[in-house]
Amino acid sequence: MAIAGIVTLAFITMAIVAAVFPEKSPASAGPGSSTEANPFPPLPSLAPSAPTEPAPGATSASPTPGRTPASPRTTTRPATTPTVEGPTGAVSAVYSRAPERTWETGFQASVTLRNNSASAESWQVTVVFEQNVSPTQERWINGADQPTMSTQSHGATYIGTAPIPPGSEIVLWFGALRQPGNLDPLSCTVNGRPCSIN
Repeated sequence: MAIAGIVTLAFITMAIVAAVFPEKSPASAGPGSSTEANPFPPLPSLAPSAPTEPAPGATSASPTPGRTPASPRTTTRPATTPTVEGPTGAVSAVYSRAPERTWETGFQASVTLRNNSASAESWQVTVVFEQNVSPTQERWINGADQPTMSTQSHGATYIGTAPIPPGSEIVLWFGALRQPGNLDPLSCTVNGRPCSIN
């Protein structure tokens, strides 16, 4: 009975203490609470972060999937062809045949050569006729050395032995045999360029 009385007394004492000093919950503890703070910093969150959306108008540097980036365009320029200048025409020529120097079996004709350049120019004259005209070996230049000559079928080439001084002119004379028909040359050239025919 004594033990039962002691136990009963203990329960009564605990009930009184609980009524006088109710237990405070950890959540209601104020600034003066004796609850010890956590000394370690909180761990970073392991949750995956949301993808960052690009700003409006921004262009992504990565290529579009399935599309090959365009390569820089190169411009190929065509090769330049050098310009080749033709004859300068430094020496001009005028062919002429005067009626007073024409007779039944032949005639004499002249080619007036003029050097239009500022330097001395050599010259070569070729005259070709129809079959009724054949140049002879007769040729001369008044006041100058006789030119050399090579004949061909109904034509001849005359080559000067001295150049024509700049701005000067000379007159080449030559003879030819003829038969009835056209007496005008089919062609006349000086240094490969056509003569004027009077």
